[in-house]
Amino acid sequence: MPKEQWEENAKNRFVTYIQQLHGQQYAVTGENVVTNPLTRRDFDYELTAIGDDLPVIALEIFRIVGDEMDLGHHKAWNDIAFRLGNELKERGVTGYFISTPHFYIPKSKLKQFAS
Repeated sequence: MPKEQWEENAKNRFVTYIQQLHGQQYAVTGENVVTNPLTRRDFDYELTAIGDDLPVIALEIFRIVGDEMDLGHHKAWNDIAFRLGNELKERGVTGYFISTPHFYIPKSKLKQFAS
């Protein structure tokens, strides 16, 4: 079964994080890897280090979201965080950490808010 885009995005963020934190590159060497043929239990991605003898990573992606409304709020909040990050990058700000409670910004005002 092909992966959904949000799963690919999460995997890519994880691989980028490992590279930035440890300077180690990983490649996807398996998808939907079955660990038990009887139960068809599996994990999403198998990641293998490029050039080093490091352990293989079994990566399972999941969302912690209650329902469609929660998912909508989560998606909107990610959009706000993405826009803020881009705005900071455009201004040459690096090494930042954004921590704030969730709040609501109408879609029509997102661009103005981020700037």
